[in-house]
Amino acid sequence: SFPTRRSSDLQDLIKTSANIAIVGGGAVGVEMASDIKDFYPDKEVTLVHSRGRLLSAFGGRLGEFVLRRLRDELGIRVLLNERPEMPGGGSMVRDATLTFSDGREEEFDLIVRPHTCLPPSPPSPSLSTTNRRQISCTGQRPNSSILSSLLPAAISKQNSRILVHPTLQIRTADDNKPCTPPDHPAPQGTRIFALGDVADHSGPRMARAGFMQAGVVAANILSMVRGRAAGGGYRPNLFVEGAVKLTLGRGRGVVYAVDAHGSEALVVTGGGRVDLDVGRAWRMLGADLGMLGDIDRGSVDGTADRAGYIDEAVGSA
Repeated sequence: SFPTRRSSDLQDLIKTSANIAIVGGGAVGVEMASDIKDFYPDKEVTLVHSRGRLLSAFGGRLGEFVLRRLRDELGIRVLLNERPEMPGGGSMVRDATLTFSDGREEEFDLIVRPHTCLPPSPPSPSLSTTNRRQISCTGQRPNSSILSSLLPAAISKQNSRILVHPTLQIRTADDNKPCTPPDHPAPQGTRIFALGDVADHSGPRMARAGFMQAGVVAANILSMVRGRAAGGGYRPNLFVEGAVKLTLGRGRGVVYAVDAHGSEALVVTGGGRVDLDVGRAWRMLGADLGMLGDIDRGSVDGTADRAGYIDEAVGSA
């Protein structure tokens, strides 16, 4: 119920496609594939992943469970160890062909390139209904370009992330002795912090980790405002911050976590709210849900029904 021209175009393409391919078997690709197949069981859904198992950034137990759910229960076609070459033509290409490792070619009428899952606007008025439409969810690159001219030595040459001390103050590549606060705080003159996925820290690239890091950054800024050194260091709790909750269609979900010793925990959950309880997120941000219109409020406070939600959130323009 918060449509943009770009997202609503994608929703319409999903609704009107008979055969859909999703490239990238991480969390986004898995959730999208399972949701599409669950809401539209008559569609042919193909999930393509470059690694030998789904969700390869997590432990093997999760990938095996999700594969069974997608392939055996939902009937999704899963292609592993496949890295088809993406055609040129911008963020979205139509009527293009992908060649797989065994030499076979499959034609798709829509290919969305990596790093974006939204089509350009406006959409073409005509699309072939016999070809396959492809959505790419193959991951992202950290956008550290804001520092590329200001302080290029603070950007990792290996992964393009911003180099940081444990205090989450930025450091440069020639500063090869990162501090270990609170005994050895980062240089007092450092006034720039980086956190979240863009920062080259030792924690997981997850939202919970970003929350924890935000607390460290806020405390260190306040300490510096008061004339003291930034002494608080970020020490990740992998079990809590690295946990992932996935939807696998409307009626099934899974929560997965692994501790620092490699012990895995997997809990299967039932169906929750179709809107993923987005109203809670709005309230955390201090939004006044009473200011929204009746239609919008229904989708953020959890009162929207399942049938109406998929038409709005996935199907309709």
